[in-house]
Amino acid sequence: MHTMTLLWTIWTLLFLSTTVLMVYRGLLTRAEEDQIFLDENILGEEKRRQGTILRRIRLLKPLVAFAGGSILALSATLLGIYVMNAIHVLQNG
Repeated sequence: MHTMTLLWTIWTLLFLSTTVLMVYRGLLTRAEEDQIFLDENILGEEKRRQGTILRRIRLLKPLVAFAGGSILALSATLLGIYVMNAIHVLQNG
């Protein structure tokens, strides 16, 4: 497989995985409540549900950061390759 094809394939997979993680995180945070109920039974259940959501978000945070950083680094690499090729073409042709 050609090197550029491989790099673009990896970039696409990272982009798609980051997008899926961010959509999932958005769905989780959408389910968070910003109300406090005074009934003890409801409050206990709500605390448990909010705790579960917060745990999932904490697990996703490093994954999203890693995937986003990887996309940024790979994008910079691809841009650098294209700029170097353009400079080479302009100097020789």
